[in-house]
Amino acid sequence: MGLDLLKLFGLKNGSSSESLEHGSLFTRLSELLSGLSEREVAVITGISGLLGQVAYADLEISDKEICKIKSVLQSNLGLDEQHAELVVTVTKELTRELAGIEDFRYTRLINEHCTKDEKMQLLKALFEIASADDSISSDEDLAIGNIARDLLLTREDFISARADYTRFLDVIKNLPKKDTG
Repeated sequence: MGLDLLKLFGLKNGSSSESLEHGSLFTRLSELLSGLSEREVAVITGISGLLGQVAYADLEISDKEICKIKSVLQSNLGLDEQHAELVVTVTKELTRELAGIEDFRYTRLINEHCTKDEKMQLLKALFEIASADDSISSDEDLAIGNIARDLLLTREDFISARADYTRFLDVIKNLPKKDTG
């Protein structure tokens, strides 16, 4: 049994145009979070999708990153533990399965529904995820930079958000030590 591309892209099973527009993660989360408004599900989709994207930038999602994503969803979005766990499970599954195919949808959802201040909070949360294992790889840093650009934030905004996390950057940690003698 091969990969069903029509199903993967939401073109089967009578998918609504909304599902096609917002993608697989939105569709799955809409089902799981049926008590929330479309806007709330859209914001949760955008944020969890981007958190997953950064966690998977190095092609693995660690347990520490999963715990941090869950924590961010609970503290920043007010999800209870059960809903946060469901969102994390679906996000992790689809992040690996889709491997970047729908990433543009997440920034679009955030741009449609969030203010600049909320985007800056998200950028800091992305650095929290990337630094969950006490290290931010070049791939994770690049992914966050690309997300910042796609969120229509400036380079200065990116640098400001990253300032508290520079000690975790692999590129900084791996600099040769200066001889002080």
